[in-house]
This record gives sequence, structure tokens and C-alpha cells, in this order.
Amino acid sequence: MNQLIPVEIYSILYYNFLLVFVLIVILQSATVELTDYANVRIKNNIGLGLLVLIIAYMGFRPISGKYFADMSTYAFNFDKYKAGDPVDLTTNKDILYFSKYCSGIMTVETYFIVCAALYVVPLYLFTKKVFEDYWFYAFLMLVVSMSFWGYGVNGIRNGLATSVFLLGISRKNIIFSLLIIGSTYFLHKSMFIVLIAYAITFFHRDYANYLRIWLLAIPLSLLLGGFFETLFLNLGVFANDKVADYLLGGGEEFNDQFSSLGFRWDFLLYSATGVFAGWYFIFVKKIEDKLYIK
Repeated sequence: MNQLIPVEIYSILYYNFLLVFVLIVILQSATVELTDYANVRIKNNIGLGLLVLIIAYMGFRPISGKYFADMSTYAFNFDKYKAGDPVDLTTNKDILYFSKYCSGIMTVETYFIVCAALYVVPLYLFTKKVFEDYWFYAFLMLVVSMSFWGYGVNGIRNGLATSVFLLGISRKNIIFSLLIIGSTYFLHKSMFIVLIAYAITFFHRDYANYLRIWLLAIPLSLLLGGFFETLFLNLGVFANDKVADYLLGGGEEFNDQFSSLGFRWDFLLYSATGVFAGWYFIFVKKIEDKLYIK
């Protein structure tokens, strides 16, 4: 597949395919009831097809540092392990020796297919568990979200961590759930903030305060953004040069990967849609689903 599609249009083709796919789903939903048995059955089959297609398309992508950034670093380390190099955790956070193990039993192409499956399948399991018969719609919303493709083809480890986190919060067994959720910190340290925020929701139930804090964070970020970036780095949980470059813009390598640096109004507006939805369903519609509220 990666030889048939030029690397420079690989991502563009994915976005346009999903655009057409979503438009078809919208048009079809205008003529068929969501709860119609035949519709549910057909959507489940289509959803499974979409799951396999995304894993294949993402997993078979060409190895490129120019178009998929961190992918080339993963491939470089994989090749080193295949040649017999040991894992050096002081310079390479190859958590649980996953890449090292894979290098001994598969090719680098297969390795990226496995990474794609580990990224996408937990999202399927999460939506299947939480949304049951209507999982297709939730799964579709996840794979068309702004960060989905970038997490899968560039960050990789942080993408895996967020997918595993969603899988963890969907499990009914509290011990099993906490073990899965806790493991995400070792996949990517940025999950520290997510884990702390999730833990707080078990103890602080005044949900209006979360909205107030979110609103307050906007002017604070505008006025004191540099202070908070330095504060997070000094906590020690993000103590590596790469995170510093992301937060402080310390290298052209990362500057080239963003359309602009500084305060991102586009990111704010995008995330505000989710915050607005939370306010609407919790405070206006009075939804009582505990998982959704958390």
C-alpha cells in the first residue's frame, strides 16, 4: 500500500476519505432511524470494516521523518535493536522493552502495523463497552477527531497511552481498571496530568468548579503561560529535552511541525466544543451517567 500512494498525499487522502465517509453517514441518518435494527446491524459491520481499514492504512504508511515526524526515530531505534543494541533507558524511553522485543520477531513494517492496532483497537473496545449497540457513532467521532491521525503516525507512544486510558476507564472491575489506567503513565509521562485530573473527580463533586477553573485558565495562560510551562518542567515528571522543546519551542525540529507557535486560539476553540457539550448535558439536560460526568 505504501508503494501505491505517494507519501506527500498520504495524510491528505486519509482526511478526504473520512470527509466523504462522514457526509455519507450524515445523509443516510436523515432517512433511517438511529435505533432501527437493520441500521444498527449494518453500522456495526461498517464500523468493523472501518476499524480494519484504518489499522491497515496507518500501519502500512511509508517510513518518513518529514511527513510523520517521530516515526523515523522509532524506525531508527528498531533497526538498532535488530542489530543487537541494548535498550538504554537513560536516553531512550522504550517502555517495557516493547520495541526491543518486536525487533527480534518481526520486520519494522510489521512493527508499525502492531503499533497501529494497539492504538486503534482499545478505542473500539472502549466504544463497544460504553455505547454497546451504538458504538459505531462514537468510534467514528474518535477517528475523525483533530488529534487522532497525528497521535497515530507521529507521537505514537502518547497516542497509545490515551487509547489505553479510555480502555481503562471503561472496565467495570475497579482493580483491573486502575491497573490499566496507571500503566499509561509509563507509556507516556504527559498522562500524569490526565491521571491527576481523573483522580480528583472521585473526591471533588462540585462539577461547576471544573468549568470555573477552565475559564480561569484561559486568561492565566495568556498572562502567565511561560510561568506554568517552567513550573510543569520543574515538577520532574516531564524531565526530558523533548518535552521542554514542545513546551518552550526550543528547537526548529518541533517548530516545523506546528502551523504557529504561542497561544493557540484554534486549539482553545476546538476543545471548547467539548467543554460546552459537558456543560449542556450535565447542567441543562441533567444527565446522570457517572462515567460521562467524570
